[in-house]
Amino acid sequence: LVLCQSRKAKRDCEHDCVESGGFHPRDYTAATERGKCLGGYSPQVLLLPHETDWKIISLLRTLDCGLVCLLPSPAMRILSGIQPSGTLHVGNYFGMMRPAIELQEQGEAYYFIADYHSMTSITDAGERRKNSLGVALDFLACGLDPAKSVFFVQSDVPEVTELTWLLGTVTPMGLLERCHSYKDKQAKGIAANFGLFAYPVLMAADILIYDSNLVPVGRDQKQHVEVTRDIAIKFNQIYGEVFVIPEPQIRDAS
Repeated sequence: LVLCQSRKAKRDCEHDCVESGGFHPRDYTAATERGKCLGGYSPQVLLLPHETDWKIISLLRTLDCGLVCLLPSPAMRILSGIQPSGTLHVGNYFGMMRPAIELQEQGEAYYFIADYHSMTSITDAGERRKNSLGVALDFLACGLDPAKSVFFVQSDVPEVTELTWLLGTVTPMGLLERCHSYKDKQAKGIAANFGLFAYPVLMAADILIYDSNLVPVGRDQKQHVEVTRDIAIKFNQIYGEVFVIPEPQIRDAS
C-alpha cells in the first residue's frame, strides 16, 4: 500500500469519494488530477466494501492509508419467469408482465421463459417453441428493454437442471408433499408425476442460481418461494454460505 503524499489532496479526494457515499470511476480520475496539481503525486486508492464499518474507515484515515473509498452497494437482483404454456392474455400482462417491466428500473432484472416448467403441461416440442417465441415477442412489444434486463430461455442455461439435482439431495420429501399446487393438481385429476412433484425444486434452482434477492410472484406461488428459502437455508447449513436467501414480493394484482 502506497500512502498518499499530499495530505490536502487526500482530504479533498476523500470528500469526493467517502463522504459522498460511494466510489465511481470519475473519483479516481479526480483524485489523480488533484494529486498532480498539489505536489506531483497520484494517490493510492483503497477500495472497501460498501458495508465496511465506519470505525475501520476512520482508523485507516487516521493511519494515513491513502485514499479510502467505498464501493457502491450492489444492486438488488430481481428474478421472474413466465411459462410458454399458451397464448398470453390480458391477465398475464397485468399480473406478471407489466410489474416485471416496471421493476427493471429498480435493480438488476433477470427474466426468463420457463420452458422446462411448461413440460408438465405441454408435450409437443413444436408448440412449446412457438409459444416461447410468442412470449418473447409480446414481452419486448410491451416494453421489456434488453439494455436494462437479462432476458433468456430457461433451457439455454443447462446448469439449472444440474443445480436442481444438487438441491434435491437436501430437500425433505415432506416439504414437497405439503405444497398446495401439487395437491391442487391432484385434486383436479391431473396425473401425478415427478415433474409436478419436483416443480418447487426446479423453481428453487431458477431463483438461487442467479443470486436473486427479490422474486415477484402471485399469491399462488408464494409458498414455492418459501420452499426455496427453506432449501437454500438447509444447503447453506450443510455446505457453507453458498446461496443468497431470496425474498418474495407479492404482486398487488394477485
